[in-house]
Parts: sequence; structure tokens; C-alpha cells
Amino acid sequence: MSKKYVQKIINFGACSNDTEPDRQPRPAASALELKKPTPNRKVGNENTKVKRRKWNDDYIKYGFFLPQSEETSLAPSVQCMFCSATYRNNCLAPSKLRNHLQNKHAIHQNKSVQFFKNQHDYLCKQQSALKSLVRNTSANTKPLLFSSFQIAHVLMQQKKPYSEAESVIKPCLKIVANLCHGGKQAVDKVEQIPLSNDTMTVRGSMIADDIKQQLIAKLKEAPCFALQFDETTDIKNDAQLIVYCRFPDKSVKKIVEHFLFCLPVGVRTTGQFIFSKLDEFFQNENLSWQNCVAVTTDGAAAMTGKHRGATALIKLRSPDCKFLHCILHREALASKKLRAHSSDKASELDKLMSDVVKIVNAIRPKAKTSRLFSKLCDEMSADHKTLLLHSEVRWLSRGKVLQRVLLLRNELYEFFKSRNDESGVLFEDDVWISKLYYMASVFNHLNQLNLSLQGKGGDIFDVSGKIESMKLKIKMWQSNVRKNNLSNFPNLGNYMKECNWEDNAPELENRITTIILDHLQLLSENFEMYFPPKLHQDLEKEMWIINPFIADHLSQANLGDIMETLLELHNDFSQKSFFKTHPYYGDYWVSLLESPEYKTIALKALQELVLMPTTYLSEKGFSCLVELKTKKRNALKCVDSSMRVALEGLIHPRFEKLVAKVQEHPSH
Repeated sequence: MSKKYVQKIINFGACSNDTEPDRQPRPAASALELKKPTPNRKVGNENTKVKRRKWNDDYIKYGFFLPQSEETSLAPSVQCMFCSATYRNNCLAPSKLRNHLQNKHAIHQNKSVQFFKNQHDYLCKQQSALKSLVRNTSANTKPLLFSSFQIAHVLMQQKKPYSEAESVIKPCLKIVANLCHGGKQAVDKVEQIPLSNDTMTVRGSMIADDIKQQLIAKLKEAPCFALQFDETTDIKNDAQLIVYCRFPDKSVKKIVEHFLFCLPVGVRTTGQFIFSKLDEFFQNENLSWQNCVAVTTDGAAAMTGKHRGATALIKLRSPDCKFLHCILHREALASKKLRAHSSDKASELDKLMSDVVKIVNAIRPKAKTSRLFSKLCDEMSADHKTLLLHSEVRWLSRGKVLQRVLLLRNELYEFFKSRNDESGVLFEDDVWISKLYYMASVFNHLNQLNLSLQGKGGDIFDVSGKIESMKLKIKMWQSNVRKNNLSNFPNLGNYMKECNWEDNAPELENRITTIILDHLQLLSENFEMYFPPKLHQDLEKEMWIINPFIADHLSQANLGDIMETLLELHNDFSQKSFFKTHPYYGDYWVSLLESPEYKTIALKALQELVLMPTTYLSEKGFSCLVELKTKKRNALKCVDSSMRVALEGLIHPRFEKLVAKVQEHPSH
């Protein structure tokens, strides 16, 4: 008889009414004791123990490994090194591990033990790489916030919507974390990075404000600066004013260019409203108009009006400020005119341009016609298959359109001939083709000039030299054409030889020569009108800025009181040696600001060098605005912040400072 059965009998006897005479009866139980629950009984033997399996290094041949977090566990779990599947301790049996390898990863079941060891080593390296990726080297840096700011910065630089951080970037990071960096633990770490649209918007605003603060601090330290600005209309018909600045940066000892701001002008875009927006920004940032020494605009009436233009109002605040009409715009205006100023009659080249535009518009805008022409070009093995549309507002459009029509003239002739279109007759006319060759050649030269004027960092001396070179080239072309020398237009000369004009069209040379000379004369007059000689003559007096150690440059200088300082600099051998160490003369004058002896002459030179000869940067800003404020993002409000980060390449955000301002809130 078991002990439990005997004890049960004893208890039963103790509870019966037949009590022993020498013992007192048990008192009645109270209500609380009756309601007190009885403890749960243990089923089975109390000495029964749960079996705990231990990890064996030989199990690696089944494709499993012991995670670092399980090394100290009494009942460790193991993980598959191929699919990251986790087996609990009760499944830590060789048969189960072997079945997993055979069923899930059959291609590895016959591999050697060394293969699995190498795979395990590779996995450990990936896990350590992930830890270094999500943890900044500084012990005080918050890795999640740091990652959030960095991703926001990349999105703004690439002009992408903030929503892509959570919808595109985070899923990609999770895929990489899962496949290359250790599975679930890495995915969970990536999941904690705050990348929501609202969070990214705040991060972007903080990054833009930090860049702006650094720029304003540099601008206040500069002894002088220049501005260029222009206004445009975005996709929502809002007028936006874009402003750039150029100034000597003492920290890097260079003349630098930066995006200053882009703000909506309002309903009206008059000179008064444009100046009000500029003046408001200057007051908010405590900038002085007295340091503004030059302004460059596109020459519109709202900018250059004598009484109410933006430049006239700036002149009231900064009387010594210089104003310049963008040289790129002036070059485009001088190049586009094909008829004389005193004549209302269209010239032959003007008619040619109209014919070319008519030919292009007969094919390019029509979908079916364009496809048929592309098929014909493909069959004739042409280098190009489409024509280019002409646009008057695009500086390089005319030259590119003429060049494309010239390259596809045989295909165009066959196409119009098959459709019995009268436009095909033009391609049989040697005079018309000769004029087309000339127009394509001369506008190719003008396009090269326009491209050379574009870009960042150019000063007035460089740009003015290129314009003067073109004026001299035009005069040289005129001289050569008068001598029946077409070497400056080689394609035209080759075509006239091919068509055998001496026998077939004796009058062709005289006619073409007359047309070319008339156009070159008109082109020369336009360049003289938009770029008068006085501009270049005034710059010749400032040649000492390019090299103050050439005696001929000093003889033309007219500096008044500071001429003595320039003479002292000219005879300073140490400064002459120091000048040779600078690849750009502007950098030399910036470094000379630190010299008390020559600071005045350096400031005079920099007032000329900070002048921006073109509004190329504003045009670049317009292109950025088009990419940012698209049809799907037409309600974008923070245009200034987005453009500041997208266009800024010299000032970098101070991420450590930004991270220290916010509290870490992991995403969930």
C-alpha cells in the first residue's frame, strides 16, 4: 500500500465524527477558510527533470551554429546559417538538424565541414559589419538619429520626395540586413530607424537651417559680396525669386558661390516687390547693403528700370554698387537676330530658318508621322532617327536644330518625296542647302561660345576675353569670305565642291558670299551694340588684378590713393613668390586680406572679382526647381529648404550638432 493512499486514509479518519476520546474535536471552519482555494496538485513524480541538450561543435556540419547570445544559456537555441531558421533546445537533435539540411538546403548536404566553417566565419564578419554600420564610431552619437539625418540629406541632394525614405529606402535596408547582415536581429535594428514622411520633413528643415546658418555667418565675415538674381514661374504659377551670392571666404581662402534663397515674390513681380523680398531677407539675417558691391540680372524691365527697377532701389541702399546685364543673355540676343535693325523685310537666312521650323513641325509633333520617319531613318542606317524641336528661349536650340536637319537631309528628302510634299523640293536646291550649311556652321561656333560662358567660378576678365575673341573672329571671317576663302566653314566649302558649282551654278559662289557677308556684318554690329568697346577698355585698366607684378599692368592702373600700396606690392619679392603658388589669382587676393599692409589693395581687387558676369547659377536653380516642384509635388511648401540642400556643394551639415538637439525616438 502506497504512502499517499495511507495518508489519504488518515486524513479521512481525522475528518470523521468518530473522534478519539483523548483528542478534542476539530473546530468548525470559518467562512474565509471555506472559500480559500486549495493549492494545485503536482501531477507525476516531483523528481522528474526536463532534459536539456548541449551544443556540440560537430553540429556545424548540418549548417547550424550557436549564436553569440546563446553561448551562456543552459538550454541554448541554434540557428541555420542559410535561412536563419531557429531551433529551440528541445529540437537540438542531430536527426532533426540533418532533416532540415536535407529538406531545405539539399544543395549543401554533401559539402565538407570546412565549407560550413567558412560559411560561419563569413556570417560572423557580416554581423560585425552590421554592428559597425548602425553604430557610429563616437560613443556619444545616437546611431538611429544619425542614420535618419543622413538619409534625409541624401534624399534632398537627389531631389527625391521624403516619403521614399519609408516606402523605398527602409524596405531595401531590411532586405540587405536580412540577407547580408545576420537576419532578424539586423532587420529589427533597421526597423527602429525613424524614416516617416513627417520625420524626414523635420530632418530636412533642420539640415537646411544648419547650412543656412553657416552661410550667413560666412557672409557676415566677408568684406564684400555680389548678388545675382532672377525670377521664374513654377508649375503652380507661383513667382519664385532665386538669389545667389559670391564672396571671398576667409576660411577656405577662395572666392566662393552659394545659393542664398528662393522665396515666392507674390502676385506682382515688379521691381518694388522683388526689392522688398531682398530687403526683407537682409533685415531678417542682419546683412548690410553696404557690403553689396555688384548685382547681375537678366536685363528685364522689372530688374533694370531707371526709377522703379530692383537695381535702382538697391542703388539707394548701396550707392557704390555696380550693375551688370548677364553676358549670356546678351550673347543670345546678339546671335538670334537674322535681319537688319532698319529693315522690316525678312532676310534670306530668316526665310531659311522659317523653312526649317516648318519641316520639323511637319514631322516631329505628329506621333504617326514621327514613327514613320524614324522607321525610314532606321532603314537608311542614319545616325539619328528623330528631329529636334526649335525653341526661341533655349540658347542652343537653333544651332542643334539646324545641325540635325543637315545630318538627316537625305532621309528628309526621301520622306517628303514619298509623300509628294513640296518641302522635298528644298533639298534639291543647291542654294538652299548651301545656306543651311552656313547657318549650321556659324551657329555651331556661337553655341561653343555660349557653352564656354556657362559654368561656375568664372570672373569678368575671363568672360570678357571670350567675347572679344569672338568679335575678332567675326571680322576675320568677313575678311576671308571676301577673298572667297571658306576655310572657316569647311562643311560649306566641301559641299560647294561636291555640287560642282563652277559648271552647274556659276552664280552660286557670288550669291552665297553676299548672303554670308551680310549676315556676318549684322552679327558684328549686334556684338558691338551689346558689348561696346568701353567695357573691355575699362577692364584693361584693371589688369593689375590678374598679375600685379607686371609693369605694363601697373602703367594702366588708376587707383588714386592706394596706388602707392600697389607699387609696394609690385616690388615685394616675397609676395611675388607667394603669388606663383596660387593657381587662380583670385585666391591670392583672398589670402592677402590677412596682411594688414596690403589689405586695402586686396579689398579693391576683390570688389572686381566677386562680380558675377552671368546668371548661369540662377538658370541652374530654375532647373532644380523644375525637378523638385513637379506635377505630383505641386503643393511643396519648403522649396527654399529643398533647393538649399540640393544646390549646396561646399557647406556640409553638422550632423553631430543636429543629433544633439533632438531626442531619440525609435520607429515602431
